[in-house]
Amino acid sequence: MTNNKILIKHLGNQDRYNEIDLEKSKMFLDNLQDFVVAVGLAKINAGEYEFEGKSYDIKTYYTLIDQGNPNNDFEIRKSNIDEFHDGHIVRYFNKEIELLIIFLTNSIKLIFYCDIKSREKIINSLLKFCEIEKVKSK
Repeated sequence: MTNNKILIKHLGNQDRYNEIDLEKSKMFLDNLQDFVVAVGLAKINAGEYEFEGKSYDIKTYYTLIDQGNPNNDFEIRKSNIDEFHDGHIVRYFNKEIELLIIFLTNSIKLIFYCDIKSREKIINSLLKFCEIEKVKSK
């Protein structure tokens, strides 16, 4: 992570199939709600799903917010990035975009199916909190 942004380690596409590899970072979780709203995959109804003063859509709320462990007096808390283990998948979709977020051991893979216009919207939304890794010359 540099300059308070997550590194995009890989960008690729093949027709309607697109793939982006990000470094695994808490910052991704912090920006997930704004990202899925910006690309049109989620809508927030203020007051329905809130945690620490922030409103969420239902999918993101239940992805990010731990509803409480009986061993911790059912304390509701935001999940930590380390709790998203290798192979954990979250799926968002609408008529234009299908997005799979796959948490891996050391990275996060975004796989999405969409047209070029939606692809551009996704990349522009990611660039608000991510930057493309610069290739190091030998």
